[in-house]
Amino acid sequence: MVKGGRGVRTPRGRRCGCRTRRARGCWVVSEFDSEKMHVPSDSFGGNSPERHVAKSMRKFFTFVAAKIVLHQLEGVAPESATPMEADQPGDAQEGTAEARRSAKRIQSDYQQLLDMLQNHPMKDEQEWIQMLLQKNSMLGLRIMEVRKAYAEIDFEWDNLRKVSMSILEEGNDDMMQWWVKQQYGEGIQDESSQEP
Repeated sequence: MVKGGRGVRTPRGRRCGCRTRRARGCWVVSEFDSEKMHVPSDSFGGNSPERHVAKSMRKFFTFVAAKIVLHQLEGVAPESATPMEADQPGDAQEGTAEARRSAKRIQSDYQQLLDMLQNHPMKDEQEWIQMLLQKNSMLGLRIMEVRKAYAEIDFEWDNLRKVSMSILEEGNDDMMQWWVKQQYGEGIQDESSQEP
């Protein structure tokens, strides 16, 4: 394909149908006049590419949520395990007993989540959550809430687009350099060695 002045010439010499300022100078990857590329519906089992990526993102957010909750519990579990004084008045002892129960629950949650992450790979995040809900419903619900909150509030969607495009461009540049070396490697090396 060759970039032209007011459009792009396809290999057969036809101009693409781009009429908008944004689309001028684009690379045509189809011989059709449509501005949007078509992805065959059977490419991802009948799902759109966006839906396919969204399912992968759900798995990613589940893993991130599990690590966030594990880190939260890790910070609290050692502190809650410190011994309480036994020489306290009645109300204080009752509070101490409640603190001990809470500490045990936090330590148990931490160990269960650590076990799930280490011994049950997250191949299917929904099955993984189901297994966690059966073992510890409160912990499973917490993971579900954290993954939703992280996706809504903390995940940098704009940055994802920038980083994705940057990685794609780097990948294309690397492949072009590799291809040029494969095609013209000896000639390029000869010319560079002749320079003073």
